[in-house]
Amino acid sequence: MAGALRDLLDLSGRRVLVTGAAHGLGAAIARAFAQHQAALVLADRDAPALRDRAESQMAFGGADGRGVYAAAKAGISQFTRTAAVEWGRAGVRVNCIAP
Repeated sequence: MAGALRDLLDLSGRRVLVTGAAHGLGAAIARAFAQHQAALVLADRDAPALRDRAESQMAFGGADGRGVYAAAKAGISQFTRTAAVEWGRAGVRVNCIAP
């Protein structure tokens, strides 16, 4: 059973986009995905905090291939739409920004 659970939680090679990743729930979700070896792409309007968050994910063993993007809310929304088209079913998208 432990092996099956480990396989279920193994996100190696899965690309995960988390919006609102610099603070609060978004940051916690990004950390959890990093702990399960996901390749993170983090998005937030707060560029300095986002840079700090991306650097801190390295301590949790997140996979390589992580990127950061910061812009106004409209830019993040467009970015997530583009990411969904490019990654399709191969990726995971978590939105932690208010509408």
